[in-house]
Amino acid sequence: MFNCEMAVDTGSPGWNYRDLTHSHRRAHDMALASVGVSDVGQPTLLIMLLRRKERGIQTTQKELATLMRISPPTLTVSVKNLEKHGYVHKITDENDKRRNYIAITDKGEKAAKDCIRCLDEVDSVMYNGFSDEERLLVAEYLSRMTKNLKDYVQTSSGGMKTGL
Repeated sequence: MFNCEMAVDTGSPGWNYRDLTHSHRRAHDMALASVGVSDVGQPTLLIMLLRRKERGIQTTQKELATLMRISPPTLTVSVKNLEKHGYVHKITDENDKRRNYIAITDKGEKAAKDCIRCLDEVDSVMYNGFSDEERLLVAEYLSRMTKNLKDYVQTSSGGMKTGL
């Protein structure tokens, strides 16, 4: 029988990162469920729509997909789910019937604010015991790792580089 724990160095930074993201997601899911917004599959999307509404910015589906760095078909599924639950609705552009703006509803605004509180609480718990300096260092390290991986993806021909 295959023993995953024996095959993976569970003390490695990569494994620790995987464990962190898994725990972070579970904590978010639990917090969102505790305030009754577990049906918000994309809290980030809802929060983005709220922030853009607060600035008076109407946003198309195509713009949202770009901002969220996801494919338009993936965004369409998320928007349909949010629309089904009454968090958003579509507004057709009067000048171009092919263009749809995604607007947050009153229910969506309340849910987005609940999501923000939940996500902030989870982040506060995650950083419990960290100094401000340590928090800044973690953010710097994560940004550098993200940049390294983005650079790798952009410059790689798809195969592993030798000597890594």
